[in-house]
Order: sequence, then C-alpha cells, then structure tokens
Amino acid sequence: MDLFSNNCRNSASETIDEKILDRFKALKNAVLCNSFLNVFFENACFISKPPIFINRNEEGKLHSIHTKAIEFADGYGEYYVQGIRFDESDFEKYFKNKPTPMQIMEIRNQEQKAVLISKWGLDYVLSEIEEKKLIDSYQTISKITNKLITYELYRIKIEANVMNVWIAEDHSKHTKHAILCPMISDIDGQEIIRWSQAGAWSFEMTEEEYLDNLKDGES
Repeated sequence: MDLFSNNCRNSASETIDEKILDRFKALKNAVLCNSFLNVFFENACFISKPPIFINRNEEGKLHSIHTKAIEFADGYGEYYVQGIRFDESDFEKYFKNKPTPMQIMEIRNQEQKAVLISKWGLDYVLSEIEEKKLIDSYQTISKITNKLITYELYRIKIEANVMNVWIAEDHSKHTKHAILCPMISDIDGQEIIRWSQAGAWSFEMTEEEYLDNLKDGES
C-alpha cells in the first residue's frame, strides 16, 4: 500500500488532488490499525478497536455462562450462550441464578429456551408438573438430516394451572425443545388439541403455514 501511495504521489501528483491523497492516507492508516469493525457512511467512518477478549465454544460460537462473551476496553460487551444472545438482565436471571421451571417454560424466544433446557436439563424444566397426559403425537423424518423427529403434545397441571406443553425431539442432535403453550391459541382462537397447532403457535403461524413449512423440512 505504501508503494501504491508513493507511486500515486510521484507519477500522478499533477493530476490527483492532494485532498484525495490525504484521504487515501487516512484510509490506509485505518486499514493498518488492526480495527475490529468499520462502519462507513458517506462523509464519515466509525472504527472500533478489537475487543479485550472474546469467549467462544468448541463450535466457534460466542459463548460464556459466567461473564460477557465479548467485551471492549470501554466496558461495553454482549452476553452470548451457545451463540444465542441474552440481554444482561436475562443473563443474570437465568445463569447467575437458577431459574424456576416455570420461568424457563414461559420464555417465548425458542432459541433462548433451548439453550436453557440444555443448561438445566429437560427433567428439571418439567419437574413441577403434577399431572401429564399425552393428547397428540407425530413422528416424521427430517428432509435436512434424514433423522427422526418426534412431536408430542401434553396436557399438564402445575399447581392450579392446566396448560399444554409441546415437546419436539430432534434425534439427529439428541435435543429436546419444550414449549409451554396456552389452551386457546391467540392466533386463531381455536383450542389447541393437536401437536401441529402447538407447533404453529410457537412459531406464530397458522396451522396450515406450519404444516407447509414442515413438509419442506424447515421446522
């Protein structure tokens, strides 16, 4: 880059405006300053220095269950667990302290819920259930992994509350997702009595949309 800059200055100084060369020099310095993130606008460029630390798991995803997964010199940072972002208050609630099973089940963000089930265990998440009755189930083969996926819908009772819990088990990853869902869908107003209704509710879809996505191997 220095050679290019010098050649520009020596061979084309009469045709290239000095302001352009100064801007090129500034750009060169920005590129060489070991920046972490550059955000360009028409008349400005914001440059971030590298973070003071980055924590990752074995898969290379941002990950830490003890502190921020990434932090900068000014103290700003982000909390990630298994590549899924949590804000600071949720991180304190779910990882600094042990959440109750109901607190986990009530989370609408399914990626965060899956991380917490992996952390605390499905048995713990379902430990407060007093009664459990299987009301619908379905098995299919994933078009993506060619492995079995099992869907189950249970009617459960926790204290005085009767509700549904939808469990999806991906046999290729040996993972289970448990989603607490209402008796009546707030999407179409129908009573949830089928596994596909519960799945549709969890993804905020109609049952028809959910089944169409399932056929394409997307859910």
